[in-house]
Amino acid sequence: MSGAVGLNHVSVVTRDLDESVRFYVDVLGLEPLPTPDFAFPVQWLRAGSLQVHLFERPDTPPSYAHFALEVDDVVAVYERARELGILDRESFGYAIAECPAGRRSSTSATRPATSSSSTIRTARPPERRSRR
Repeated sequence: MSGAVGLNHVSVVTRDLDESVRFYVDVLGLEPLPTPDFAFPVQWLRAGSLQVHLFERPDTPPSYAHFALEVDDVVAVYERARELGILDRESFGYAIAECPAGRRSSTSATRPATSSSSTIRTARPPERRSRR
């Protein structure tokens, strides 16, 4: 039987494409890619070997939706998000923490309120055991 062999991209709906592109590029370091023409504003971004596709639509963003991006320095991403005032302590009850069994550390950064997934969890092997 044939089937899925991996993940190619994640699509994210946003009400403000420029604001969302700035977040993904300036905070998380994603790379803008050439993007095909659609009937509405779209930007494709590279995240390692995967892609994030941003679509500007008038829809209301859902709450608590998220996806995880692996980063090379979770503490640096946390500090950058803290400097920008975009840490999300409400959705999961904390902004940075080590996950159970020491598997990963994660930090939640609120994307622009105009985007669909309200938080992004950046994951990397644990570097600290505290919650902030």
